[in-house]
Amino acid sequence: MTAIVQVKKRYRRIELGISILILLLLIWLSLTPPFLNTLDMYIVWGLTAICFSLEHLWYRGNIKQLNTLSNWDE
Repeated sequence: MTAIVQVKKRYRRIELGISILILLLLIWLSLTPPFLNTLDMYIVWGLTAICFSLEHLWYRGNIKQLNTLSNWDE
């Protein structure tokens, strides 16, 4: 049981860290002069929001599978 909890905590930390780094990179890229106030900037922001929403759903699904795995022996 504790192994599953450790995997979940490590998985959460990795997902959070990577998400923050990618978000910071996309913010920086979309605010550079070639993209500032262009249609491309709004497309990047829209795709970013969609992708992070999909990633959140994927993360929740994986956590549910880990919870099912931890309850497997019961």
